[in-house]
Amino acid sequence: MAKKQTPNTQQNTHTDSFVKGMVQDTNESFQTPGTWVHARNAVNNSTEGDFGTLENESSNRLCAEVPYDIIGSIHLYDDKWAIFSTDNINSEIGLFDESQCTYSKLVNDKVLFFDKNYLIKGASKENYDCTWQLYWDDGKNASR
Repeated sequence: MAKKQTPNTQQNTHTDSFVKGMVQDTNESFQTPGTWVHARNAVNNSTEGDFGTLENESSNRLCAEVPYDIIGSIHLYDDKWAIFSTDNINSEIGLFDESQCTYSKLVNDKVLFFDKNYLIKGASKENYDCTWQLYWDDGKNASR
C-alpha cells in the first residue's frame, strides 16, 4: 500500500517582485504604482540600504579649486594628494589636502609640457628624512 501523503502546508511567503522604476514611454495618466516619470539625482535604495525606496543621491561639494584641467593624481599619505593639471600650455603640480579642503601650488611651469591627451600615472615614496618623492609618467614626456 502506498504511503499516505500529507498535503504541503507550507506556503510560499516570498514573492519575487520586480521593482519597476522609471518609465518614460507612456503618458503620466497610465503610470502604474511603483513607477515614476522623472527623477533627478535619484537612487532606488535608501541610505540605510532599503531597496525599492526612492531617495536623493548623496552629492559632492566643491572643496578646492585647481587652475587647469586635472590629468592625474598621486596619493602621498593620509589625505594628501599630488595633483597634476594643465591647459595644454601651462602646467601645474599642486598639493591637495582632502581633510582641510585646501589646494596649494607646488610648481607652475610651461616646461613641464603636460598634455590633456596624456594622463599621468605614478607613485610616491617617503624618504629617510620624512620628505616625499614622486615618480610619474604620461606616455608623452620622459618618465620623471
